[in-house]
Amino acid sequence: MENNESRGKRALFWMRFTFALTFLSWLLLFLIAKNGSLPVRFTQENPDVDVGAVIDFFNFIVVMFFAGFGVPLSWCLYQLFWLMWIFRATKNLRKVTSTSFSPWLAVICSAIPGLGYLIHYLVFKNLVRQTESALAARRDSQSKKIAEILSKVQSVDGNMVNGFAIMAILAGAIGFIRDTSISGFLAVAFSVASLLCYMKSFAAFIKEEQALFDIYQEEKLMAKVDQVLWQRKLESESADEKTKV
Repeated sequence: MENNESRGKRALFWMRFTFALTFLSWLLLFLIAKNGSLPVRFTQENPDVDVGAVIDFFNFIVVMFFAGFGVPLSWCLYQLFWLMWIFRATKNLRKVTSTSFSPWLAVICSAIPGLGYLIHYLVFKNLVRQTESALAARRDSQSKKIAEILSKVQSVDGNMVNGFAIMAILAGAIGFIRDTSISGFLAVAFSVASLLCYMKSFAAFIKEEQALFDIYQEEKLMAKVDQVLWQRKLESESADEKTKV
């Protein structure tokens, strides 16, 4: 089992950064459009152009640059770390229990355009369920350190896990019901709610995943100590037999 916390935190950071950058870009574009400062035409009929309009036009170009370059770049980084995290999380969990998806299958299914986000709901829910089952199976451990680790773990909110799938379905379905400005607004609202639910449950799961890794490392250490003690016991018994002879 390999520590996957850094991948999870990087994925969560870029997930939040992409969300914030996208929201900011759309907000700035909306404000620019609302103020009527979209591209200014320089013609012979309009030789004198207001300086403020030129500045606003420059701001529009800057915003378009970030929206067209910054958002896709941050999204690619988020997807890269996210898929790396999915692969390692599934592979790690298979060290202590079983999963419905293999590491590569989990990555491929989650990366499918359009449907991948919904299929990932099944992948993520299975990871959460199996991780929490593995943690629950270790609550009877006599190790004080394991008990201390478990005492700090909080379960992932199932409502948030289900919420991100429900909101995603509503966001995709609302456009087929009625194509209006209101339906477009609702689609965006449901998409944002879905992403917020996922980020919250994702952040909670990273902590559970790290707790299981720490417990796994502690169990390996305990096994090594027990093995050393057993070998010393055998050597002591062998030495006593030789002394008696």
